[in-house]
Amino acid sequence: MLLETTRFLVQVNLEKSRCVILVNELKVINFLILSLIVCPMLL
Repeated sequence: MLLETTRFLVQVNLEKSRCVILVNELKVINFLILSLIVCPMLL
């Protein structure tokens, strides 16, 4: 029982961290796209 619970918690934590990584990557991609669009306008 304890082993199962631990395994489940580890799984949930892995999913969470994967989500966080995804969100951060999306932020970076959005920032890059925005800078690509905005920089030529400023020049």
